[in-house]
Amino acid sequence: MSFFNMDGPIFRFLNKMADLCILNLVFMICCLPVITIGASLTALYTVTLKMSRDQEGYMARSFFKAFKENFRQATMIWVPSLLLLFVMLADIRIYSSSNAGKYQPLLIGAYLLFVLIIFLIIFSFPVLAKFKNTTGNIIKNSLLMGIGSFQWSLCVLIILIAPPVLTLMLPRSLSFVYMLWLLFGFALEALCASYIFDYKIFPKYIKEEVSGSSEEDPDAPDIAEN
Repeated sequence: MSFFNMDGPIFRFLNKMADLCILNLVFMICCLPVITIGASLTALYTVTLKMSRDQEGYMARSFFKAFKENFRQATMIWVPSLLLLFVMLADIRIYSSSNAGKYQPLLIGAYLLFVLIIFLIIFSFPVLAKFKNTTGNIIKNSLLMGIGSFQWSLCVLIILIAPPVLTLMLPRSLSFVYMLWLLFGFALEALCASYIFDYKIFPKYIKEEVSGSSEEDPDAPDIAEN
């Protein structure tokens, strides 16, 4: 088989990058209202989790289908989490600027809650994309997965946070890096994280015999009882 064959590694790679570009574009557009970021993240992970197993279909169609189906649940998780995140950041700033020792326990508590919310945001949307469950169980299991797979959670955290932080630290002369983010940055991050979610974290939470699946997706797994 020729190296440059249509089924060869180069064309498969180029096709994958083209898919990521399409996915990245629709994701950024759907994130613009801010309130829809939760649904956009869920739709993004719905597609990248399938890509991690080479089961993806049409990027835009799959994305918008998942966006519509999960909008209510994702928004119910995203909006309160975002508000709580801002509250914790404000508390941390207030308590840190105070010299009174009596605020130290409150500062520690604010930091702990901040980390907990970060874990919830990182895990809840991939979990919602993968499993069918109630919103309360999605939140509960997201926290349990994040804490129970702490080493892999750190890997996901590094994948999602380190690249944008490093990008912001780059000099303005390297502005082409921002173009890479516009092309496929967010989708590529989600795909890398999806490999960890799908192969290292989720398998031990999937029941051997699927139950509670929806009619639209008969193969959708449920979360196993802890």
